[in-house]
Amino acid sequence: MADKLLRTGKIPEDTLYRSILRIAGKHLPADGAADAGALPEAPFFVSEESFPVAADPAIVAELTVLHVINNLAAAGCKTSAVTDTILMPAGDKASEQTLRKIMAALADVCGRSNIKIVSGHTEVTPAVTRPVITVTGFGTPFGTPFGTPFEGDLSDKVFRTIQAGAEKNEKTVILMTGTAGMEGTFLLGKEKEAELLAHFSPRVTETAAAQEDLLSVSEAAGIILQTVRDPVPLKDCAEGGVLAGLRGLSLLTGRGMTVDLKAIPILQETVEICNYFDINPYALCSTGCLLVCVPESLEETVIHALTEGKTNRVLADTGSTGAGDGTGKKAAGPCNRAIPVRRIGVLTDSADCILENDDEHSYITKPAPDEILKVL
Repeated sequence: MADKLLRTGKIPEDTLYRSILRIAGKHLPADGAADAGALPEAPFFVSEESFPVAADPAIVAELTVLHVINNLAAAGCKTSAVTDTILMPAGDKASEQTLRKIMAALADVCGRSNIKIVSGHTEVTPAVTRPVITVTGFGTPFGTPFGTPFEGDLSDKVFRTIQAGAEKNEKTVILMTGTAGMEGTFLLGKEKEAELLAHFSPRVTETAAAQEDLLSVSEAAGIILQTVRDPVPLKDCAEGGVLAGLRGLSLLTGRGMTVDLKAIPILQETVEICNYFDINPYALCSTGCLLVCVPESLEETVIHALTEGKTNRVLADTGSTGAGDGTGKKAAGPCNRAIPVRRIGVLTDSADCILENDDEHSYITKPAPDEILKVL
C-alpha cells in the first residue's frame, strides 16, 4: 500500500487511531488518550501542547500555555506547574532577542496564572525554520493541593454521570461559554492589524485585542464543577473551533447531539473578520470557549452561577488571589465577573451530530484543518 501523505493541521481521527493509538496500544490508559490524562498512581494530570500557527513567537508562547491550562481545566484540574521546550531555527533567525520575547511571554502568562515553570530545554537546530514551543502542564483536581492523590478514573465517572441521566430519562443539555472563533479573532487582529484597519474601523481590532483576557476557561470549569458537584463532560474548543469541540464532546460522551447553529454565541467583529478572509468562524480556533453537558434540571443553576460572577468560591482552586502578581499586571485567575454562557443543543441517543440552521440540517463530521491556517 502506498504511503499516505499527511495534510496540514491536526491529524484526522482515522489517522490518529490507525497510526498513533493502535501502535501505542497497551501503553495507553484503559480509556485511551485524551487532551489531558494521568496514571492511577500519579497524583497529577498531564497535558502537552504545541501551537501550530506561524505567528509572533511571543503570542505563540502565550497561547501554548493557555491551551495547556484549558486542556487541564476540561479534565477538572487547575494547572500548577509547566515545563517548556523551545527549538530555535539556526542561522540568522536564531535571535537572542526573539528568545527573550518568548521567555518573557511564558513567564508573564504563568505569573498571571500562578503557575511555576519547573523545567525547560532550549536548543538551536536547523531542523526547524521558525521557533517551535512545546509546553507540558501538570495539574490536580480543583480544590486539592498539588500532589494530593486522587481516586478513580475521571472519564469513567463522567460516563457514569451521563448514563445515570439517561436512565432517568432526563434530557442532557449542551452549554457553551465564550464566543465562536474568539482565539482566531484575537490572533488575526494582532497579525493582520494593519490590513484590517485599512478596511474596518478601529472597533474591530480593539474588540479582537480584548479577547486576549478571556482565553482561559479555568475559572468557568471550576465554577461548573463546584456547582454541579458530580463529574460532567467538559470540552475546551481550540484547534478546529466550536465544530471540532462538538465532535470531541460527542466522542467523549459516546452520544450524538442536535445543535442550533444560531444559538452558538459569536461576536459581530468575528463575523466581519471571517467574512473578509473568507473563512468559517465555527471552524476557527476557539480557545476560551468551553462546552459542558449537564442535566436539564441543573441548567439554570449552572447558568446562574456563571453569569452572576460568583467566583469567590473557587479562588483557591484556580490558584489566584484575584490581586496581581506584584508586577502591576493584572492576574489571569478569577475575578468577580460574569461569564457568558448559553444553551446551544442537547445530547441524543443517535450516533449523529446534527447542526440545525432554521429548516436546514447538516452533520458535524471529522474536523477539517483549522481555518486560521488559510490565513497565517
